[in-house]
Amino acid sequence: MPETVTPADALDRVRTKKRGTAVVRMELGTAVSAAREIAEEVLRPQAAAVDTEQRWPAEGMAALLSRLGGLVVPEHSGGMGHGLLAVAQVGEATGRACASTSICFGMHLVGSAVISAQARRRAAGAVPGADRRRGAPDDTGPVGARDGRRVLAAADAHGALRRRLSCG
Repeated sequence: MPETVTPADALDRVRTKKRGTAVVRMELGTAVSAAREIAEEVLRPQAAAVDTEQRWPAEGMAALLSRLGGLVVPEHSGGMGHGLLAVAQVGEATGRACASTSICFGMHLVGSAVISAQARRRAAGAVPGADRRRGAPDDTGPVGARDGRRVLAAADAHGALRRRLSCG
C-alpha cells in the first residue's frame, strides 16, 4: 500500500526537487503500475465526489505528483525522461478510475514537457520568437496577428466541417 501523501507533502517534495534532489528514474512499466495503484487506492474512491462537487482533485493530484510528477521531465533536468507514450499510458490507467483527475494530471505532464523543452532551448541560446522582427505591424507577441488569423481560420473551417457532418 503506498504511503498517504497530503497536498502539502507533495508540494514540499516538488520544492525539494527544485532545489536539486533528482526524481528517481522509473521504467515505463513500473510508472504505469504505480499509476494503476494510485488510481485504485486514491482516485477511484474520490471520483464521484470530485465530479459531483466540481472541485479540484487535490488528493489524487498530490498522490500522482508525489510518485510520477517528473515523468516527462528530461533526466538531465532531474526527471524520469519519459515521453508522450508515458503520458498516454498513465492517462489511460488513471482515466479508468477518475477522468477529472486524469485530465488534470495529463495537463500537468504536458505543461512540464513544454516548460522543460523551452528551458533547454533557452539554455542553448535559442529563445522562442527571437527570429521575429520586433515592431512589425503583425507582431502581437510570441504569436503574431498573421499567425492568429491562420489559427482562427483553421478553427472556423473545423467548426464548419463539424456542423456539416453532424447535420448530414
